[in-house]
Amino acid sequence: LSRVLQETSWSYIWDAMGDLSAVPQKKIVDYLLERLERGHIYTWVGTLLLAINPSGEITTKDIYDLSQAHEYDNVCDVSCKEVSPHIFAVAARAHYRIVQGLGKPSQVIVLNGETGTGKTFNAWKALEFLTRNASPEALETRDVVCGIVRRISVACRLISAFTTAPTEINKVSSRHVQLVWLEYKMGSICGATISSYLLERDRVTKGCCNFQIFSQMMSAVGNVTFADFKLSMNMRYFMMSDLDSLKVRKICDDFRETTRAMDMLGFTVSQKKDVFFILSLLIHMGNIQFVEEDDRCKIDTNDHQSREALKNTCRLACIKEEDIAELLTSTLINPQNTRRRHTICRRNLNTTNACRYRLHSIIRHLYDLLFNWLINFVNTILSARLYSERLGILDIFGFECFDSNGIEQLCINFVNERLQQYFVENYLVSCRNDLQKEGLIDDEASFTIVQLYEDRISTIEKYLFTAINDMCLSTVPNSSSTLIRQVNAKNCPATRRFLNVRKENFVIQHYCGTVQYSAYDLLSKNTDKIPDEITITFSVSTNKFLHSLITKNNPNQINGKAKKPTMLSKLRCNVDLLIQELNKCDTHYVRCIKLQRLNSHEWDRDNLRKQLANTGILDALPLARCKYPVHFIYWDFFKRYSRKRIETCSNLRIACKNILGSFSLNDDNSSVHYGKRLIFLKESIFLRLEAARRRYHAECVWKIESFWLKYSKYLFAQNYTQYMEENITDDIREIVSTNIQNELIEESQSELKIDASISGMNCCAEQHESQNIKETSENTENDIQAIVQKNLRKQSQFERSLLEYERIIPIQDCPRFMSGKYVEILTTVAKKTAYILHWLDGVNKAKDTKKNKPSILELLQEDYNNDQSDSSNSCEDIKLQNPKPLDDDKFHVQNKCEENRGYYNEASSINNMIYCTVPVYIHIKTLI
Repeated sequence: LSRVLQETSWSYIWDAMGDLSAVPQKKIVDYLLERLERGHIYTWVGTLLLAINPSGEITTKDIYDLSQAHEYDNVCDVSCKEVSPHIFAVAARAHYRIVQGLGKPSQVIVLNGETGTGKTFNAWKALEFLTRNASPEALETRDVVCGIVRRISVACRLISAFTTAPTEINKVSSRHVQLVWLEYKMGSICGATISSYLLERDRVTKGCCNFQIFSQMMSAVGNVTFADFKLSMNMRYFMMSDLDSLKVRKICDDFRETTRAMDMLGFTVSQKKDVFFILSLLIHMGNIQFVEEDDRCKIDTNDHQSREALKNTCRLACIKEEDIAELLTSTLINPQNTRRRHTICRRNLNTTNACRYRLHSIIRHLYDLLFNWLINFVNTILSARLYSERLGILDIFGFECFDSNGIEQLCINFVNERLQQYFVENYLVSCRNDLQKEGLIDDEASFTIVQLYEDRISTIEKYLFTAINDMCLSTVPNSSSTLIRQVNAKNCPATRRFLNVRKENFVIQHYCGTVQYSAYDLLSKNTDKIPDEITITFSVSTNKFLHSLITKNNPNQINGKAKKPTMLSKLRCNVDLLIQELNKCDTHYVRCIKLQRLNSHEWDRDNLRKQLANTGILDALPLARCKYPVHFIYWDFFKRYSRKRIETCSNLRIACKNILGSFSLNDDNSSVHYGKRLIFLKESIFLRLEAARRRYHAECVWKIESFWLKYSKYLFAQNYTQYMEENITDDIREIVSTNIQNELIEESQSELKIDASISGMNCCAEQHESQNIKETSENTENDIQAIVQKNLRKQSQFERSLLEYERIIPIQDCPRFMSGKYVEILTTVAKKTAYILHWLDGVNKAKDTKKNKPSILELLQEDYNNDQSDSSNSCEDIKLQNPKPLDDDKFHVQNKCEENRGYYNEASSINNMIYCTVPVYIHIKTLI
């Protein structure tokens, strides 16, 4: 009982930790099954994430609720607990490294496992989480980023329809390698790029296992849009299986989602029609049949289905029937000999299999061209082109082993072999070497796994791929039996460990198990020769879209030289390109496995342990148990976390210890290990260190902002005081006093004239009035001085300086009969404009310390005087030519209104006067 209780308590402790490295080797399978029964399908293996596909037997909907994913929004929260295992946690960690500039500028999440283990599902969930977290806090950019994120998800859903097909094991399987790059700039997603490798285009001509887009389109043939394509639900098409009546509604819904995705990405009606036109063309071409007649083959026109297929193919492709028949039933012989003239002739194909193989090659090639066009078009919409970092999600087809395996499974499994080798070399071996050098793990057992993978891949490439390619490129006819004899002759004891020959099959010992490949169609499918004359035949087509697809992608010509690439050679080239991309990134691994039931309805424990060994989980356990998943070179650690910027440091180890002490993180010695070259950290210490770094940066930003605000206020006050002292002179006082004095004199003179006209011509009155005028003028001068002094005392220095600017604004003249509202608007406009001009002069004065540039006031004064003189001259010229008033001039509204008050419209005048201020603001902008 005590032993049972002890095991139960340990089980709960392991479950709370969620880390497989803390579990004893013998208890690993039991631990994973116990977690699965509780609904926990994710488990940490150090920094690796192990994902178990529950196959629908365990409900997991709640764990993918994005509204509950806030705990992963910031993986650097201060906490003593590790981040709980989840696909969201891996995505959040990669996102954090991008935003914070940790490691390489590109991050990638690699999902690997056998077919049906849930790789594509987890890739979608990671993408959903990343796009959910993409929106920045700034309102002005949030809508833009949300639009980009929405288009990324829609684009992936669209491409999925062209690349997903059923297999013997999995009803929905991705049949290409997809690498989605999220492009970052300033910590936010600004675009995306989708890269596709190794599309299994043989699916197009397999019939029952074709891509989903064909069944989706066939479910909607009743649509008016497809009326011109001549497709019918009653017709049987060899390229696809019959639609299940129970699933037609579901397939129709999927097709509506596909067309909706096209609309959201900006496909025009003609572009959507072009895409479905190519797909319809391929479906009709698949129904063309051949018959042998007199040592040659021809298209079977006696068969109604074949005859209709030929007619619809020619109508859609806009090509004559004889041209299509010549392309499909004969091959072009184009010898190039320097001793004789260049000749061209055709040779008839004499077997139906040769004609059908030629037809299928053309169908696969057209689908490949359409898919590449689709990828390029989507990338032109999504890509930002100007980005600083990238985060990728790599989803590949899983390892496959069926009852009958051909070249397709050979290519798929070879890609998985290369990626597994990359994982072993760049994660297991690299980390193990670092830990061994620092003395953190023992080296009792020699690590020979790297040599094992190198020998296996070398054997496959040198002894199998090379032999197949040489026979395909040879001019001598070869057969599968010849290939088997040649491979068997070159085989030796060292290579028989991985490659054997068994009857008419090749047997390869892969890392996931033994797979037997049929040699029957390896040579024919590896050649996959695209007819050279396909460009000539389709170049006469009047369909612009088909013509552009064919002519822009000449299949066998590069730099004018003939090229005959085989499927295996292109495979190796694409894998090398993929590995090169991964080498530029920091990699985050997700290993996917799938549980199986035995006949007794119990879980297959042996199969689970086998998958753990094949995916490298068991080999990764010694690395995970060291508990130091994060490590830095001492100098990199010092540069990232030091509060001082210095070029050199005498003792980096002591300096790094001091840094941890400054953040109060050196209390737990078991969480930090100081090695010879590297400093190792636990995940919890690293998270706390990053949080402390962020707080310190926030404090620095706050201090800089506070200092700058204080300094800017001081600088503005100092410059403004200096400017006011230098520019405000007695000129403004004289202008103000002169204006006031003139107004008082005019008022006094008008009053005297009125009194004189009433009193008549009495001499005594005149003498009396003259004496009063003298006395009045003396009193007026005294009053003027008093009023001026009073007004000057009331006006501030700032207000007096604005008078100069108000004087040059050409909106002050207004009809005397205008309402108070009109005058109020004009006064407000004049005052605001004067305030802006005065402020701009102050700014320019503060910048121009040498005082070389004239002020805005001087420039506008000169401009205003020139305009006045030009306006008066032009008015005189116009009056000489046409004595009529200037009714249409917006700058002479006053003349029109005063001459004819009946035409006066106050609202129109206000708009006109405001319109007159626009040139002033435009001129101000040019002066700045």
